[in-house]
Amino acid sequence: MRLITALLVLSVVVFLGCDDDSGSEPNPCEPNPCNGSHSLCANEEGEAVCRCPVGYHDSLGECCPVNSTFDGSYCVCDVGYSGQGDDCIATCQVGDDTVGAVAEPTLRATLPASWDENWYAS
Repeated sequence: MRLITALLVLSVVVFLGCDDDSGSEPNPCEPNPCNGSHSLCANEEGEAVCRCPVGYHDSLGECCPVNSTFDGSYCVCDVGYSGQGDDCIATCQVGDDTVGAVAEPTLRATLPASWDENWYAS
């Protein structure tokens, strides 16, 4: 009789198993599969999706600042932009229409010494 009881308990354990299902799905972002700099992992319907934060965009799988492109090693500012910290800022150049029309510089002349030295051009 003890043998039958032991076999019955053993069969219940084997068939039911030790279920550790807490009802929650595993987080696909742990460990973080996004290895690019500035890259963030988002759990979308149980799948890990790598996203770029605000101010960055995907360039060949790397999160680069806006107005830059990944060259295979680094994020490089696009033509017409220069790096300032982590940002690519538009550079103003005469004739550069990427940031709007730029006025020609005003030419200044040296006034003769006979003029009042306190006079300022407006």
